[in-house]
Amino acid sequence: MVDGILADFGTSQIQITERAGFSMFRDTPLDMRMSPSHQKITAEIVLRDSSEKKLVEIFSSLGEERYSRKIAYAIVQARSARRIRTTKDLADIIEKVVPKSKTEKIHPATRVFQALRIFVNKELENIESFFPVALKLIKPSGKLVCISFHSLEDRIVKDFFKDKATERVVKILTPKVVTATEEELFANRASRSAKLRAVEILEV
Repeated sequence: MVDGILADFGTSQIQITERAGFSMFRDTPLDMRMSPSHQKITAEIVLRDSSEKKLVEIFSSLGEERYSRKIAYAIVQARSARRIRTTKDLADIIEKVVPKSKTEKIHPATRVFQALRIFVNKELENIESFFPVALKLIKPSGKLVCISFHSLEDRIVKDFFKDKATERVVKILTPKVVTATEEELFANRASRSAKLRAVEILEV
């Protein structure tokens, strides 16, 4: 058993910059698999084979994309004419249908890329399956600290900790989510969306 576990659910910069399909700013094949040797389904296959209804579901539930219907329709229309093969192919389709925002600084395709990455890699399912294993590994009085990078991950962490606190399995150490300080944001811009929650494991 161990004294504690720090779980960082974020995607590494190496994965984003060196592997295909993760960034709309690099024109690469729409792959998005974290472990290509163990995964068969790529983002290109998802876009090619999914129904319009399924694409809407993926973009809205995993990307929280408010224009999911418009984007899904545009993808279905585009794929009937040509193969959607690269990140640029997909980003171009999205940019044509998503209105430009004066307030948001993110690329119009950001949420769709997030949704596809989460879907291809089963990221939320992996987080959910991680917790029972982690609880078995940590000693009483040990700590479980989780860092998430978007609201879907954070909601899973928050709800799990709350449920286990109700069952008196853990004690919540972070009643309010911990976010980066101004100093940390200045030193590491990637920390802007990081959310940290922690619990202490109780004697059962």
